[in-house]
Amino acid sequence: MPDIEVFILNDPVKGNYIQTEPELTGAHSGDDVTWHFHSLLDPKIATWVEVEFDTKATPSAVFFPGRSSPPVARCWTQIKGGHCMLYGTAPGLGAPSAANAAYCIRAYKYGEEPVPGHTFTPTVKEDPNIIICDP
Repeated sequence: MPDIEVFILNDPVKGNYIQTEPELTGAHSGDDVTWHFHSLLDPKIATWVEVEFDTKATPSAVFFPGRSSPPVARCWTQIKGGHCMLYGTAPGLGAPSAANAAYCIRAYKYGEEPVPGHTFTPTVKEDPNIIICDP
């Protein structure tokens, strides 16, 4: 079960940035994946976080269960007290194989919840990958 630590940080030279540990993650189909977010930014700068997979590059990269629909490639939550978590499940690939599931982590300021239909500019973002293996 991969646990991905996501640090939302500020550096006097680099400015706001996101760092993930580990930098690259592997998961077998069906594995639970947990993103643990830790933000040191002022809540006015980073209140919401989202994870969105690139389904154009990897169509099967739908990690998040839909409420009353098939799994989806995007999920978000609110940072409270500097912390929050998102949960997903590594998807099946349909045949024994491996795939590189590229995704984007974005943080948004207060009042800019990343709900469908709204387009906000993230205050900070990062583009890590997960390697999915379907044995």
